[in-house]
Amino acid sequence: MRSRLNLLLLAVAICFVPMTLRAQVDTGTIVGAVKDATGGVIPDATVVLTNVGTGIKTTLKTGADGTYVATPLKIGDYTVSAEAQGFKTQTRRNIVLQVQDRLRVDLELEVGNISEQVIVEDAPPALETETSSLGDVISSSQITTLPLNGRDYTQLAVLTSGVSRTDLGDNGNNGGSFASNGARATLNNFLLDGIDNNSNDNGRNVLQTSVDAIAEFKVQTNSYSAEFGRSGGAVINATIKSGSNDFHGTVFEFIRNSALDARDYFADPREPKPLFQLNQFGGTLGGPIIKNKTFFFADYQGSILRDEQTQISTVPMPAERDGDFSASGVNIYDPATTDPNNENARVQFEGNRIPSSRFDSVAKAFMDLYPNPNVPGVTRNNYIQTGRFTDKIHSTNVRVDHSFSSRHQLFGRFAYNNQHTETPAPLPGLANGGGSRTGDTFINAEGVSLGDTFTINSATINEFRGGFTRLKEDRGLPFEGQNYPPPELRVPGVPDNPATNGLAVLQPSCCRRVGDPSFSPTLITTYESQVSDTVSMIRGPHTLKMGVQIRRSQFNIFQVNAPRGRLSFNGRFTRDPSTGDGGSSLADMLLGYTNNARLSSLSDLGNRQGSYGGFIMDDWKATPRLTLNLGLRYDYTSPIVEVHDEQANLDFATGEIVVPDLNKVTDPGKFKFQQGKNRALVDGDKYNFAPRIGFAWMPFADGKTVLRAGYGMYWSAQEYRTAGGNQLAYNIPFYVESAFTSSVNSSAPKIQVSTGFPPQDLDQVVDVAVVSADARLKSPYYQHWNFNLQHQLPWAVTLEAGYAGSKGTHLQVGTDRNQVHAPIPGNEEPDRPYPQYGPFLNFENRGSSIYHALQLKATKRLSGGFDFLSAFTYAKAIDDQGPVCCSYLFPQDSMNTAAERGRADLDQRLRWVTSFNYDLPFGAGHQHNTQNQVGDALLGGWSLGGIRHRWPRYH
Repeated sequence: MRSRLNLLLLAVAICFVPMTLRAQVDTGTIVGAVKDATGGVIPDATVVLTNVGTGIKTTLKTGADGTYVATPLKIGDYTVSAEAQGFKTQTRRNIVLQVQDRLRVDLELEVGNISEQVIVEDAPPALETETSSLGDVISSSQITTLPLNGRDYTQLAVLTSGVSRTDLGDNGNNGGSFASNGARATLNNFLLDGIDNNSNDNGRNVLQTSVDAIAEFKVQTNSYSAEFGRSGGAVINATIKSGSNDFHGTVFEFIRNSALDARDYFADPREPKPLFQLNQFGGTLGGPIIKNKTFFFADYQGSILRDEQTQISTVPMPAERDGDFSASGVNIYDPATTDPNNENARVQFEGNRIPSSRFDSVAKAFMDLYPNPNVPGVTRNNYIQTGRFTDKIHSTNVRVDHSFSSRHQLFGRFAYNNQHTETPAPLPGLANGGGSRTGDTFINAEGVSLGDTFTINSATINEFRGGFTRLKEDRGLPFEGQNYPPPELRVPGVPDNPATNGLAVLQPSCCRRVGDPSFSPTLITTYESQVSDTVSMIRGPHTLKMGVQIRRSQFNIFQVNAPRGRLSFNGRFTRDPSTGDGGSSLADMLLGYTNNARLSSLSDLGNRQGSYGGFIMDDWKATPRLTLNLGLRYDYTSPIVEVHDEQANLDFATGEIVVPDLNKVTDPGKFKFQQGKNRALVDGDKYNFAPRIGFAWMPFADGKTVLRAGYGMYWSAQEYRTAGGNQLAYNIPFYVESAFTSSVNSSAPKIQVSTGFPPQDLDQVVDVAVVSADARLKSPYYQHWNFNLQHQLPWAVTLEAGYAGSKGTHLQVGTDRNQVHAPIPGNEEPDRPYPQYGPFLNFENRGSSIYHALQLKATKRLSGGFDFLSAFTYAKAIDDQGPVCCSYLFPQDSMNTAAERGRADLDQRLRWVTSFNYDLPFGAGHQHNTQNQVGDALLGGWSLGGIRHRWPRYH
């Protein structure tokens, strides 16, 4: 059976080789029929489609059934004309072709002389009469006129039905910025000019393009065609503007200033308002290099943000810093004592004070880094510090389009982003106390796209795409550099390494941590390269597309949890174990008694992965009113390999660590290792076939109603990469994170601050955490389906009602396969299935989800200076686990994840969002013309727009 399937895969690959994937995802198609006044078809009529902006013409003939298909066409404004012997020439204007449109434009010719012209000015109905996918196009006017915080066009994806923001219900793991129809937000697919624009680190887009440079973008949320692979979330397909035969340009600046802001409700009214200054400025310019042949477009945007951020912390009271807890209201007990009357009890420190002779010298030096409280009368939230946050971003795009002839067009685009952020710490000086982004962050991103469209003959067209994106991010760099701490602040056992030097972080549970942040510095470089090719063939009523894609991914990261040591205190040792009374994390800290301590070695990993796909799609005009969308896609994403072969997995059968090259294990210590059967240490899923089917049917002759339905499978083998230790490279022997957790009732810690950490050799480390993955991974996939009804109303208004659903299977989740099931109090380790290790993070593909939604929508395309989009969603999303990331919570029982089934974090029961824009009718070219240049300049060009959300809550 396996050999037959392999032969089938080989046959599919051979069929696709001549066309090397992504199809014309950034273009569109115009289809239609040419008929006479009686409804009879006119074969062999000449149809000319003219791009109004560039003057480039596409000429073709109608078939025997009078139909024509023009694909792929660059988006923009078109005129479509048809002529035939014995008939007047008809021209239809105001044809707006949007990205991924399959727009129907029929022409009806009158009997007469071919030299006579009939001009039709009305635009075709805004109905989806040829496709079954759900989604919306956000036009350039909407992008530039609707209010956008930060001018990020991807925020507008939430304007359509079935899409919701993730930050409203974020548990720290959602990633991305929005979720679509029940799919994880990390599985959205961003495209820019047909080229992959996805971040491997956070599930968002790499190139942050100015809204003034975006011609339009389309959000496809359900049952999109076989041209699209990679994942099962939404497809966000954006295109950069092109030049035209006329020079056009803009200059802009947007200003926001604290002088116009309201005072924060909790701010001290006696203090001046914190500074907030945001300036966003730039411009665009486009035009011809050679008229009707070569065009350019370029843009620049700068953004400078200055923000005085007020951070509130809890810091120790001065007396507590000196060991005096008499006024704290909490009793503290001496862990070195036993009550003579009760051997399980401890004796309280005399006067509730810790003698200075008992202080841990290093811990006391860290305690003295805390500032004194500056908010009188309170013990919590008693310290406020205001620091200057700055964020400077510069971005540019340059695009050139060239037409060799009506049969051959070429374009190239270069994009560049540069960002520098300075994030202040919440505590002064060496105390720091910040997060992983505190300090300097530098981000650089570049992207290149190249496209070539060649018309082989009137019925066969080839389109090639190639390009790459690169992102380099250096995050959390200390303002003062990586310095080795002074002697009194050195925790023994922490290595002196110029790459990570700084203070250890001490974390009392009551207060702000002190010291340099965990997970810093973080150095990330990602690289995505892609080549793709699609052939479109028109054969009678069939429009066939066939293509293949090759994508290579690199993900390099230097980020470890506790490179300088992280020591935690929770009051365990200064409470009375017999009664549970008392205990202070600050008292534990002064004694140097940690409840948990971690120290990480360094790991500089480089992941490599390949993705290969192919598809065939047939848009079949079965009858004049019925179009069938039939497709099949195949995707294969290779398992991740580490470029230096320094990653490891766990063999659950033997409890041994599996490595790609056993020769790299020079000092196994007390652990056992075995040779892996391949470099990735896991087997990928090779049988990822995905059918796509749908139809669009006009039941009535007037063509104002369309019934649509679709179904498709979408493989999501390439989930975004998680950092912070969630990689197979973060395993012994290549990476060691020593974890020392003290037992609940112990009288002495496993790690005391002043004695520090033992050597990090494999004979000495304890509680070693393991990251593992199933050796036989299954590719996650989503199934989409929808049933949808559209109806055209007057004034270019379209109503839409439908049902959309999705089901996720084999989704990536994390479990602890070394979980304690029946712990003995104070003695957990022997009850673990693998007692030589600590907790696991095991990647498994056994998560599932289900989503159902009623979706209603009203759309008005721009006419009379007014457009709107109003989308309502009534939905329910259920899953058993969320994605693996940053604030991940293990299941209560890792052996029974089905018990976790319930409302998903991204579940949003009701959502209604309306966006609109109205060009005010004043000035030249409008209803109210002042007939005065000054008056037109003052009154003209104004618009009124907004976005209104209802029920944006998660449940």
